[in-house]
Order: sequence, then structure tokens, then C-alpha cells
Amino acid sequence: GQITNFKVGNGGLSLRKVESFLNAAKQLRPVIQHYLSGKRHHIYNEDVFWAVEVNKHKMGFRYPDCMEALQFSFDKYPKWCYKLNGYQLPFGCHSWYKRKMKKFWYPIILQSNI
Repeated sequence: GQITNFKVGNGGLSLRKVESFLNAAKQLRPVIQHYLSGKRHHIYNEDVFWAVEVNKHKMGFRYPDCMEALQFSFDKYPKWCYKLNGYQLPFGCHSWYKRKMKKFWYPIILQSNI
């Protein structure tokens, strides 16, 4: 089926309300155990769990829309995200060191004199 409740999120660079995450982890313990008991390696990173399972179980988490999320961080396709964000850099970047991301981020990082 088609995903209709798409939410944005990135565990590599995110702001999290610790109390809400602890409560969700306690309430979803059986779901977490199911994921951990899989014989094969995981298919998804933990941020997918927080975006999909927490939303599916109506835990009341708030997620930004895509345009607001672009102001916070880029993950995949940074050149496209940069264009969508009105040629403005976000607050932070994720996985800048990966080969595909380096082409975009490395010149910006060098220019910033960090």
C-alpha cells in the first residue's frame, strides 16, 4: 500500500524531547522487542522507527512539515534541498562526510573557516 502518513525526521541530527521518547519507548516495548528479535540485520535506522511506529501508535509526537524541516537540516540530495530551501543553508547538516554529500558540503565547510 501507499504510505499516506509520511513524516520527516532524521536521528543523526534531531531535537528530541527526552521525556516523550522515554514514555514512548516504555509503551512500545513489545514493538521494540519485536524489532530487536529479528534474525536478520535491521532494515531501517532507528529514526524510521520513531517516525513510523510512534506515529502509527498515535503517540502525539509533533513533526515539522517538509519545508520547515529543510530549514533545520539536509540529509539526502543536499543540492536539491538547497534549491527547495530558497538557496539558504539549513541550521545543520547530516552525513556531510559521505561521498555523495561531500561534493556539496565540503566547499561550504572550507569557506566557513571552521
